[in-house]
Amino acid sequence: MNPNHPSYHRYGGRGIRMCAEWLNNFAAFLTHIGPTGTGLSLHRVDNDKGYEPGNVCWATQKEQIENRKKSNQHIARRERERLAEPTLIAHGHTE
Repeated sequence: MNPNHPSYHRYGGRGIRMCAEWLNNFAAFLTHIGPTGTGLSLHRVDNDKGYEPGNVCWATQKEQIENRKKSNQHIARRERERLAEPTLIAHGHTE
């Protein structure tokens, strides 16, 4: 991963990595994921995890967009909780 690449902050900068087994062995990757189909691209199921067995599959653009929406909603919820935390603590709430 090249820190000088314009998209580095979206991947390497977030700790997203390629499984070591797959990095230099396309056959190992293909064994895990299988061949692609028409109109499909590589998709990470959990956007906070890397390209690794169990976290990648072939998906349509629509499926990837839906996953991105869910991820954005999760991030927004975590941010709301983080912002509310000092207020809750100030009022005696610790859980």
